[in-house]
Amino acid sequence: MSRTVFVENVDPKATVEALRKLLPAGARVDSIEINDDPKAEDGAKAAFLSAASGRTVASVVQALDGQTCAGRVLKAKVLKQRGGKTGGMGAGGSVGGGLGRGARDGGKRSIFGGGKNRGQGGGRGR
Repeated sequence: MSRTVFVENVDPKATVEALRKLLPAGARVDSIEINDDPKAEDGAKAAFLSAASGRTVASVVQALDGQTCAGRVLKAKVLKQRGGKTGGMGAGGSVGGGLGRGARDGGKRSIFGGGKNRGQGGGRGR
């Protein structure tokens, strides 16, 4: 999984090549992007560098943080990965839903389980 270094306070005239020259020798960086920094009031840009190796990312942060590029002092840090759970409905989610306990034997529908978009019986379907 690729990790990303976020660099703040990049000069608006800075180029990808200028940033690449500041990297440590042998650093294998997959990509460098320079974008507008909406938080910067002085027109500064932000750069995003991605690399697969954790060691490379650490060395890039160490090399760029506090470095001067085109008269600006850069601030570099590792972006934290946003790894969240991907949501889902669980088991099913059919219209009409499953029947609760006793329904197979001609019993009444139970308050437990089933219902529109609540999957197949068994749970309370909150």
